[in-house]
Amino acid sequence: MIRFLSIILIAFASLHALSIDPLVKESVNTSMEQFVAGNFDLGFKQLDSLEIRFPKDPLPAMVRVWGIGLRDMDYDRPTDSATFLPAFRNAVARIDIKEKTDGQTSYVLTMRGFCQATYASWCMRMKKYSDGIGAGFNALDRLKEAKKKDSTNIDVNFFLGLYDCAKNEMSRRLSFVTFWYPSATGRGIAMLFECANGAQFASLGALMVLPDVLSNAGRYAETDSVLGVVSHRFPQSRFVYWSKIKTFTLRKDYPQAIAAAHALSVLYAPLADARRSHAAVLLELVRLNALASNQPMAKAISTKMIALYGHEQDSYFKEMCATATKLAK
Repeated sequence: MIRFLSIILIAFASLHALSIDPLVKESVNTSMEQFVAGNFDLGFKQLDSLEIRFPKDPLPAMVRVWGIGLRDMDYDRPTDSATFLPAFRNAVARIDIKEKTDGQTSYVLTMRGFCQATYASWCMRMKKYSDGIGAGFNALDRLKEAKKKDSTNIDVNFFLGLYDCAKNEMSRRLSFVTFWYPSATGRGIAMLFECANGAQFASLGALMVLPDVLSNAGRYAETDSVLGVVSHRFPQSRFVYWSKIKTFTLRKDYPQAIAAAHALSVLYAPLADARRSHAAVLLELVRLNALASNQPMAKAISTKMIALYGHEQDSYFKEMCATATKLAK
């Protein structure tokens, strides 16, 4: 669920009814596809040229911030403040310039809303909860304003729909702030499907989060349908495999969950920057095999995990290995 909430705050926004240069649209979409596929360097390289060629458009700068968040989430590491904050401030500066020339258009408000949402996610990851909550609600206000200015801007529905879907989890984790907000999961899912089917850019983000949202709601037939689409489009996406693990585990379909986790562990194994994620998926394999009453396999994977990461001094790895040992008993 933490991974799902992170995606909510950093997932990609689109600008369906808004005027954006066609080249920016196409290139930004390509960068996002590279991020989803796990090819972060290629995605950032494309954004480099876009920011130089279109210095007054804040969209490429915004996508860079989201790409940083997606990369750090994929690698399961704390967001690098030295990388994130300059990129975030650059995006804010470009939004400010756009607002001075165009005014508070629906586009500007949408950009500012998603910029605030991204900052809120960073604050939460850094345990700056008060700042994160404030930025999150500020983002909601900006997106609602954008919708009022342009009722055809369905792209703001992406974040607003995700917020509706996340209210139950937010109420559980942050009851002192959100307990009075009623859940509206059905409405949120409808908004996400609208984005997936009609938005020019948000369709990708909506497709990527819909499996988690639908699984949480117990709508498994629709989950399978969307998973089929994203799996075909991004067969090696590590984000897709995490979604598969989650939905199969919720259904207690442990053989399929184990198969997805094994495939994911193979994808993470050669990535030097993803050692934490590799350890996390190995721990998930231990957990899933224990749930499937296959203790010998759970023990074998635990032994492998300890051999790989048991010598690490980082408390993260120590805790993971200790948990694996307990689960494999």
